[in-house]
Amino acid sequence: PKSQIRVQIKRSDHSIFQHRRIYHLLLTENLKQKETMESRPKPATTYELKIRAVSTSGAEKLRAPGIYPQNSRPKNPAHLPPPTSLVLPIPVTLEVIAAMAGSWRAAALAVAMVCLVASSCVLGFPEEDLVGRLPGQPVVGFRQFAGYVDVDVKAGRSLFYYFAEAQDHAVGRPLTLWLNGGPGCSSVGGGAFTELGPFYPRGDGRGLRLNKKSWNKVSNLLFVESPAGVGWSYSNTSSDYNTGDARTANDMYKFLLGWYKKFPEYRSSSLLLSGESYAGHYIPQLTDVLLTHNEKSKGFKFNIKGVAIGNPLLKLDRDVPATYEYFWSHGMISDEIFLAINKGCDFEDYTFGSPHNESKSCNDAIAEANSIVGQYVNNYDVILDVCYPSIVMQELRLRKYVTKISLGVDVCMSYERYFYFNLPEVQHALHANRTHLPYGWGMCSDVLNYTDKDGNINILPLLRRIVEHKIPLWIFR
Repeated sequence: PKSQIRVQIKRSDHSIFQHRRIYHLLLTENLKQKETMESRPKPATTYELKIRAVSTSGAEKLRAPGIYPQNSRPKNPAHLPPPTSLVLPIPVTLEVIAAMAGSWRAAALAVAMVCLVASSCVLGFPEEDLVGRLPGQPVVGFRQFAGYVDVDVKAGRSLFYYFAEAQDHAVGRPLTLWLNGGPGCSSVGGGAFTELGPFYPRGDGRGLRLNKKSWNKVSNLLFVESPAGVGWSYSNTSSDYNTGDARTANDMYKFLLGWYKKFPEYRSSSLLLSGESYAGHYIPQLTDVLLTHNEKSKGFKFNIKGVAIGNPLLKLDRDVPATYEYFWSHGMISDEIFLAINKGCDFEDYTFGSPHNESKSCNDAIAEANSIVGQYVNNYDVILDVCYPSIVMQELRLRKYVTKISLGVDVCMSYERYFYFNLPEVQHALHANRTHLPYGWGMCSDVLNYTDKDGNINILPLLRRIVEHKIPLWIFR
């Protein structure tokens, strides 16, 4: 069956019809020109394009006609080659394109512009991962995908991802990978739905609202629950939940290779690697693995254009004392406790796992500082109010709004998100929890046994390697 979509092409781009060899895959000769009269500096021309469905079996032989706006076909198009035939393997069916009428401006632009400027093209997306619309979601003009990528078929290990395309010109925008830390905390729950993604949870925990500062205004966003055992990522081999930095980096490398097979149009996009907290390990270690791949590969190479890590764990002998310096400088602990920490602790020998290779006097002083700061202080912004979980969860079950604004921030957002992600209809819409895990979704994993010793790794040499490869590196706090 054929369906119609509409795309807008700037007049300044019309020369592309005249100066490029046209292998116009998936487009018929039925183009109808319509003038869109709007008060813009440059008027636009709207075309109606018809998409031809393509089967998945083998290569499809498609005729590529010369394309012109209707009533403007030159009599002697000597500058263009005659219509030709092109044989290309098409990886996915495209009937779903016609079904998703509300979000096809970006798809049509991708088909039209990529095929027009290139001598060949391979287009596709995993229709089984396409997210139509999440429960309670505002209407948006960009596409979303969610699903799984297998990283070890034999062990049954798969990582769950959520992908939000850029709000406009998606194929031309960078691809930003974001990982939350922990180790063992969810990038989908953290980065995607409470930090930099396109949506925040609504106050009743049953819908979404737009994030006006979403990074997908300028970039495509990819969030992965890593390693297996975090969120909806899983393994059928229970021993896989005993893991550490090396396997996490290698699994993410395999994930990206598998993800690019699902989304081949993003293989050449600028890749930005970012994250926070323990992603101070995840992201530099992953970058190191990708750089090694690029050095050895004679084919595909990752187009790494930048690395950004926020509040990263890099080297314990500086990161740990900095926490208590911060508490003291903000009047959250007394001079006496701060002096006791400085006197009793030798942070050069500090280790990630308890008792941290420190003396009893050191651990006692740190424990006292932590108890004074307490659980009713937001560690990520100490001047904000906090949310009280027992009251909030009860009100969410009663379908009440629990939004609590402190300095412009909804401090109950994490509980609204927890409630939303555990709704069956939300998991169904996200194609999540396909193995019906015996536990609910949680922000940080209770099943993961992540080795403490990897927290002792000094990441600074990896940052040096990244800089030596002339990759821009941004550390922000």
